[in-house]
Amino acid sequence: VVGDMGFTEGPVWLAKEKKLVFSDIPSAKLMEWSEGGGLKLFRKSPNPNGNVLDREGRLLTCRHGARDIVRTEEDGKLTVLCDRFEGKRLNSPNDVAVKSDGTIWFTDPPWGLPRQSEGKELEGHWVFRLDPETKNVTVVLKDLCMPNGVAFSPDERHIYIADTGGSWHPDELLRESPATTAAYQLEADGALNKEPVWKIEGFCDGM
Repeated sequence: VVGDMGFTEGPVWLAKEKKLVFSDIPSAKLMEWSEGGGLKLFRKSPNPNGNVLDREGRLLTCRHGARDIVRTEEDGKLTVLCDRFEGKRLNSPNDVAVKSDGTIWFTDPPWGLPRQSEGKELEGHWVFRLDPETKNVTVVLKDLCMPNGVAFSPDERHIYIADTGGSWHPDELLRESPATTAAYQLEADGALNKEPVWKIEGFCDGM
């Protein structure tokens, strides 16, 4: 459809506007494409990655460069939804999924940090749950190397999480950890059962 970009990620279809919005990470841009208008700049953005729509159809964007997640409001202004956990800056939010209750689940590997380590404040690479109403941020999973793609099953009984493994991990002791994709069961109260229902080896990125 289009080409000549740096590293593209996070496609989201905006049905009302009949256009596709997606990230071009190294170019620090969100791009848009439509059948009538072709390829255009949607807006400049500090190394955006995963994108998704919330329950009200607003665009949510993970921004590596700003180490945050932002929401695009109807007037085009940006609201920072999350950039810290317990006072420490996030690594570089990568991908995001929205549950039917409005909660936002996202992965936070260090891909956006120089050499995956400079400026790092958190001790690990975790999966988080954000309640946009209360602003409460909780860790739902800690034992992954490089959590990446995240998606819910249609009935929301499970969440699928890709771990791209230890090949590029800043900790040399974890370099041999395999890349996996796993399914985790969600309890009735929304809590995550940390023992996978299933796990398979193999490299996976977004979902």
